[in-house]
Amino acid sequence: MAQRTRGTQCCIAAIVALLAVPGGAAAQAARSGPAPAARPGSQPRQAARNPPGVAKALAALARFANGQLGDSAYDKRLTAALGKLPGGRAIAKRIVSPYEAMSVADRGAIFIGEQDLDKLTIRPFDRARFDTWRGDKSKPMAGGATLAPDIFDPKSKSQYELVYRGMQVTKTADGDGTDEPVVFTSVFSPGPANDPYKQTARTLPDSGTLGVVAGASSAASAGQVWSSPTWPGGWNSGIVVLSAVLEDNGDLAQRKEDLGFLIEFAKSEAAEDSNPDRMAVLKRELEDTLDLLHLANHTSWDSKATQVRLLTAAEYDQLFLQAPQPSPFPHKLAMSHRPRGGDYTLYFDIPAPQLSFKTVVVTVKQLEALGADRDRNENKLADFGLDVAINGNTLASVSRSLARDKNLYKTAWSVERKVLAGGNVDLKLRLWDLDPAPASACTSSGGWPYSVCYAACGDNVPACEDQPCPVYTGKCPAAQIDYDINPLEDIGSGGWASYSVREIHAIYDLGSNTLTGDISGPAGSYTLSGTPGAGNQARIVVEVSQK
Repeated sequence: MAQRTRGTQCCIAAIVALLAVPGGAAAQAARSGPAPAARPGSQPRQAARNPPGVAKALAALARFANGQLGDSAYDKRLTAALGKLPGGRAIAKRIVSPYEAMSVADRGAIFIGEQDLDKLTIRPFDRARFDTWRGDKSKPMAGGATLAPDIFDPKSKSQYELVYRGMQVTKTADGDGTDEPVVFTSVFSPGPANDPYKQTARTLPDSGTLGVVAGASSAASAGQVWSSPTWPGGWNSGIVVLSAVLEDNGDLAQRKEDLGFLIEFAKSEAAEDSNPDRMAVLKRELEDTLDLLHLANHTSWDSKATQVRLLTAAEYDQLFLQAPQPSPFPHKLAMSHRPRGGDYTLYFDIPAPQLSFKTVVVTVKQLEALGADRDRNENKLADFGLDVAINGNTLASVSRSLARDKNLYKTAWSVERKVLAGGNVDLKLRLWDLDPAPASACTSSGGWPYSVCYAACGDNVPACEDQPCPVYTGKCPAAQIDYDINPLEDIGSGGWASYSVREIHAIYDLGSNTLTGDISGPAGSYTLSGTPGAGNQARIVVEVSQK
């Protein structure tokens, strides 16, 4: 790991100062003894959400607190990261002492599935064990991946930002119905090698506490908590948003101190994982290290006192265009917290420019099968199906079976899509006939100079005398046979004389309300027919409009 620069050291000091209060909180906490007891009804202690990760964090923190770190690269990095924090060893000891006092049985109830529980606070870092566990955690989830939507022109976004709008208190933590909380937010994004986890932290209010009662909403200290001219790119999956509600019960300084210390600890632990998705790694380590607070003292630290969320590019883009919820404050993101058994919701907004939308409407008014080969494999009565696409900055389409055994279909069917006003949309229509499944068919073929069938469907496994034999994929699906609704213009020798199957493709300019392409002219109703005399010729009447 690269050595921290003077600038990074200043950054760490600033974060600790932000979470600290005057008077030497670590020393005060050590003299004052245990934190005051929480109100009755606090959440019972939960088991560790990620036992291997939390156990790893506890072992490292305990060895630091007890001066047992050695000369390994892991131990040296941990010493450098935590040793620079004021009162770091005392804070670490305060966090790990409850675990050291636990019986093996109590540890087993928290760290489910972990071995050697008697050595939980003294075992050294095991690189092989960590690599095995990390590899399991890094396996992709089943079901594929989600790509960021392209739902607006990025040039319309001048910067990325997250704004705190306020809080709502459903239930207070104190029995008298009045709380004195502090809201803490920290947003992490990838940085350079000497500061890999850029952190923007805020305490709200900057000093003192808020006074709130049950059922109240407060917009005190609302404002921007993060902004950036660019979005984290490359492998980085987004930004990490940490929020916390700290309710003052005479130990606010200690709670701020613990939180700031564990954040720095999590950043150090994340450096041990070489996964290029740095924000996913940091989220995992923050969750594991912050879980130590609840597991050690569940009456003071509810499992939902802190929340860690990974906000991906896809989610940010969706929230950017989403209309804010108006109540109790304009917001697009809500985080639920339970400090000492209270019930708080924090509201955040992702501001967007005022955008104007139009709804594009494509209405199919009539379909007619004209060619002699209509419904060619059944009864010569068309079984109409239609695909309609309205593509803006992203693709969107629908496929629908409309009628069976009708050569003329006159029931109107409309497709609508809301798009940004003033731009262009790409319209596509494809008309097809649904035929019965064939008894057998080749579904994949290739090769030269002779075509070879690689995969086949049918009622029975295909006979095969020559290798390679096609892979049998089961019974064939129903067949879609395209209708010719718009032939390509004859452009002479060397070009296409005609095009037996062609979809309708047009560009709709919303600003001028005009169409170009296969449909050309002002928006409205158009009748289009396929190649005269073609066996699959059909006619379509379609109307394009906006509202």
